[in-house]
Amino acid sequence: MKSIKILILITLCAFVITGCISPEMRSARIAINENDWERALISLDQELARNPGNAEAYWRKGQCYMKLNDYKMMSTYFDSSLAASEAFKDTIVYYRQRLVKRYIDKSSTAYDLAMILQHESAEAVAAALYESIDDQMEAIKEQEDAPILQLKSFLTMLETLKEQFEAMGWTEEVLRLESIIEEFKEVKKRFETRKEGGIEIGFRLLTEKNLTDAFKDKFEAGNMKEAVDAFYSQLKVNLDTSIIVDPNNGNIYAQAAFWSFKLKKYDEALKYSSGAIDLGDEKLLMPMYEIQMLTYLNQGDHEETIEWAQKIMKQINLDDPEGEDNYLRAFDAITISADSLNNMELALDVTKEAVTKFPDNMRLKKNLAILYARLKDYDSARRVYETVLTVNPNDFDANLTISSILFNDQRWAEAIPYLEKSYEGEPENIKIVTMLMACYFNSDQDDKGQEMREKLEEMRATED
Repeated sequence: MKSIKILILITLCAFVITGCISPEMRSARIAINENDWERALISLDQELARNPGNAEAYWRKGQCYMKLNDYKMMSTYFDSSLAASEAFKDTIVYYRQRLVKRYIDKSSTAYDLAMILQHESAEAVAAALYESIDDQMEAIKEQEDAPILQLKSFLTMLETLKEQFEAMGWTEEVLRLESIIEEFKEVKKRFETRKEGGIEIGFRLLTEKNLTDAFKDKFEAGNMKEAVDAFYSQLKVNLDTSIIVDPNNGNIYAQAAFWSFKLKKYDEALKYSSGAIDLGDEKLLMPMYEIQMLTYLNQGDHEETIEWAQKIMKQINLDDPEGEDNYLRAFDAITISADSLNNMELALDVTKEAVTKFPDNMRLKKNLAILYARLKDYDSARRVYETVLTVNPNDFDANLTISSILFNDQRWAEAIPYLEKSYEGEPENIKIVTMLMACYFNSDQDDKGQEMREKLEEMRATED
């Protein structure tokens, strides 16, 4: 009797479940199982016309468009599904993460190669590629599986280079890389079979000279920037695809902004960092503000640089582990821009504020003293430098500047201790020797003055 009741219950459940599914939805599921995406989309449109709040139908449409590589439509219908219900949220997040990883990985390889090709010579490019081989050697010592993984990664870099050069019609370079790749495959085979001597033989085959020869002609012709731009275009396509897949993912924009900045694609760096800022992810704001600031600084737009630097300085939390470093980078940017705009008042104000926030930072104090000296406020400059000397009595800049101030005021005896400290630091500095000689003679220390005179004559004779 009990088994009959269970059977009835299962039958009723099956009826309820199948009864809840419309013919359109059932047809869509069948089409999806058969990988017939176009037929599934027709059924899903019919379902949504009948039931516009069906989260599964939107999700299934997104799934179909994903299979058809139409990520824009995929993303639209995934968002519609989430708006209707969060029932499929985990699945949607999974699909998006998987796709983003695929395209970010492609971008990463293109970025690495673009950065390597930005070096100034074929030898430098070869050395940078060879560096990764050295890294593999270290990995080999640490774990059993490292060699094959690392070699596979390096092989991918070489093959990607070859493919790109092929697309650009660089026939000679392709042939050279093909030769290196074949040799390297032999290395990989030796590792996989763990043959004795594989490491030494393999890495001897891939010498820096081989790699240098693969690039030297294009460097001599000045064509390597073309390859860097080609890899950046490749990188950008993959990043933009990732953004279409997951348009609310600020990390993608941030990565794109960073890579664009490092590759000196400044307009793109501004665009991507603005995209990250617009999404409002708090943890990304400071790094993206910094990208904006540094990009404008590199472009020579000092007004914008100052605006972004001030925004960083106002909003930064100095209790954060990286707070001080971030603040000081903004300080450097704003003072460089203020100097370029000849805005000494701004430079002085921000330097005073920075010294107040970081009273133990000697670099800031010395900057403040230099600004006072440039503004001809020598008393203030000396006062600040004296605080530097309380921490480091041998500071060369502080001693020399104070001695120069006193020298110009003809306070010979007062200048001597500071000049003597400066002389200890740079005994062959003609300016210091000359000043010290004058101070000794003018303060009735003729013996020391004569000693400096003789030193000065020797130095000038050597120069001649």
